Amino acid sequence: MKQNELAFPPLQNLFSAAAIRRKVSRLTKPVRLSSNAMPAVALSAFVSILCLVSARASNWYVQPSAAGSNNGSSWSNAWSMASLNSNWASVQPGDTVWLAGGTYTTGMHCTQSGAAGNVISIMRPRTTDSVPTAAAGWNASFDSQVIVDPGNSSDPVWWDTLNGGSYLTFDGRVDSGIRFYVDPSVTYSLPGAVAFRPGCGGQTNITFTNIDMAGPQPNSTQYNQAAYTSPLLVFTYNGSTYLTISNILIQNCRLHGGVDCVNSTGLINSTIQYSQLYDTSSTNSNFHSNFMELHNSGNIIFRYNNVHDWQVEGFFFLSPGPSGATTWSIYGNVFHDCSNVVGRFMELEGGNSGVNGPIFVYNNTFYNVPLAIFSGAGSSPGSYASSSSAENNIFWECGGVFERWDGSHDYNYFGGGNVIEGSEAHGVSGAGASPFVQPTGDTTANFQIVGTVASNYPRNKGVALATDGFINLDMLGDVRGADGLWDIGAYEYTTTTVAPTPTPTPAPVQNLRIGS
Repeated sequence: MKQNELAFPPLQNLFSAAAIRRKVSRLTKPVRLSSNAMPAVALSAFVSILCLVSARASNWYVQPSAAGSNNGSSWSNAWSMASLNSNWASVQPGDTVWLAGGTYTTGMHCTQSGAAGNVISIMRPRTTDSVPTAAAGWNASFDSQVIVDPGNSSDPVWWDTLNGGSYLTFDGRVDSGIRFYVDPSVTYSLPGAVAFRPGCGGQTNITFTNIDMAGPQPNSTQYNQAAYTSPLLVFTYNGSTYLTISNILIQNCRLHGGVDCVNSTGLINSTIQYSQLYDTSSTNSNFHSNFMELHNSGNIIFRYNNVHDWQVEGFFFLSPGPSGATTWSIYGNVFHDCSNVVGRFMELEGGNSGVNGPIFVYNNTFYNVPLAIFSGAGSSPGSYASSSSAENNIFWECGGVFERWDGSHDYNYFGGGNVIEGSEAHGVSGAGASPFVQPTGDTTANFQIVGTVASNYPRNKGVALATDGFINLDMLGDVRGADGLWDIGAYEYTTTTVAPTPTPTPAPVQNLRIGS
């Protein structure tokens, strides 16, 4: 499916309170052509063209060091990364670039685009793949982690031109199969593991799957960062104009180890799902660490993710999204164990005088977020759009939940000593005992809820939202309300206890387009 094939109605309508409670069974209906909708001659010509395009697709091979004639035609004649950068013009829509396992000390500079329906794929090979294993020079060791670490010379993968490098798919094939790593030696301005740098803009339809986007911070260790690093950097400001990139899909990835997890100026119409985002901090007093630093960014779906160990602000809005791209939809996630006593989930920056959102926060679990969930900083921090909504969330051992929130909220579950600002007609005050299977430990925590049905537990206490195949599923694919009533929190109750890592079952939505 092309990244622009699945089109939703505008999110402002999709996530309004009225639309949510309509329990829409389908968001869109596919257009079907009858067998006589296209003349036979035209249909035959169309099929021939498709076959020709498919037949012309090529495979290109890259190793950490160039081999043979260095023309990319086989493993025996593989390009180096520098050679790939010099020969992108040879790579055409529909082609595949295979990256052999090993460490690359030159970054990937993305300048060539695929096309709708014919993306360029950048992939790690597996021993089970028929095409790369049949190419001359194949070695089973090529099926190993790809590490791109260019030191202080460049970002591991970056864009810096207008429009170039669109319609690309990066796939590590297994968890962290490709690692884009910001080296500790980096000192240049705003390094990113995946970086859309000043000078770029207009990039669209780029998918990342099974990618480790890593900053220099070791796991679970606050770190003295030498530069303002981010696993994902979007900084499209060209000195006078803020540009945008769109239709970026990040799924089954890891983002960690930076000052920020995401530093975005100009990301719109994009989705982050089924990923793990964690360990963002800096002990360098020159840097202010946030989970996401957001300017001119919106129409974002953030769902089915596991987020933990961020240092200060979570979603930190420096300004609203651009006109027509202001919505944030955050659902089905677990946010737990902020690493600092001043940590919070969402905050408006002082001086952000605009109206931010609408922001929809549904069926998430928040655990041990010490200072606040929704807040504003400094003077004149702007406001959350009044049409924003927060429902079906668990807030356990959290600070001031609705310290600053201009939208509606109801059907939320509060417990563990947290502060509730504003009463809820259907809110639930939690029991003394945790409602979770096992809430402690980064690798051992399991935030599935227990099966107890009582007035002070989250099971069967939620409000039914849209039955659209997205919001009504949890990150494990369990259908919300399958027993007749929706549960509160990220997980719908099930008798099966599973590993806590987000797992795409059913498979996550591919190539999502947001907007009209």
